[in-house]
Amino acid sequence: MEQVNSMSRPRHAIWNTAETRPDEQFSYYREAICQAFMNLTPESATTSRFPAKVETIGLGAGAINRVMFPEHTVNRSRADIAASRDSCFYLNFKLAGRCRMLQDGREVSLSRGQVGIVDSDREVTLLHDRGPTLEVTLATLQQTQYAAYDDTEVLEATPGVMLKLRARLWPVGEASVTIRMTASGTGTDVELEEDAVAGPVRLLPGPVRRLMFRVRNVETLRRLAYVAEGRRQPTRAGSA
Repeated sequence: MEQVNSMSRPRHAIWNTAETRPDEQFSYYREAICQAFMNLTPESATTSRFPAKVETIGLGAGAINRVMFPEHTVNRSRADIAASRDSCFYLNFKLAGRCRMLQDGREVSLSRGQVGIVDSDREVTLLHDRGPTLEVTLATLQQTQYAAYDDTEVLEATPGVMLKLRARLWPVGEASVTIRMTASGTGTDVELEEDAVAGPVRLLPGPVRRLMFRVRNVETLRRLAYVAEGRRQPTRAGSA
């Protein structure tokens, strides 16, 4: 399947499989994600009814995308890489369900509120499960536009009271992070605020950014509480 040139894509486009016959829905979805992202090879246990929606907003030579779909697997094979015109970073922010990302013999499991990055120049498999309905926000960014690095700078600190940081994670962008601590009985209340201040993520609508950071920060504070209170983090049944 030929990938559409990134510069010729419409700035805003939506594909919805509900607009097609049930026996054509998976094929339509497969066409849509190649239009929105890059050459990919989706696989599904069913080739009939496949309720999915893909929305893309152009971002220069890249794009911000939001996708809803059932459980399935997506591969980027050697053939897909060879057929692609561009090299890019593929950012996956999970909104619902789970995504297991396999690349270079390593596996990263993303749950709700977590972000993963893969390189489009290397083979990768994305296993989307724990549905029935899954949702992700994705960014496709040209490698020539952004140098990948992360760095955190302390802007202001008051011991035991407040810590203000500038967090950099390119090609995603930069964020302002403020952590406030308030004594509460025999413990401490911790408040965490975060918002994008630079980079592609800053172009997301305010409500989307707030949801993204809220989900991530709730999980951060939950894990911090387990460390501070000396508790073990619960695991899912059947997990290691």
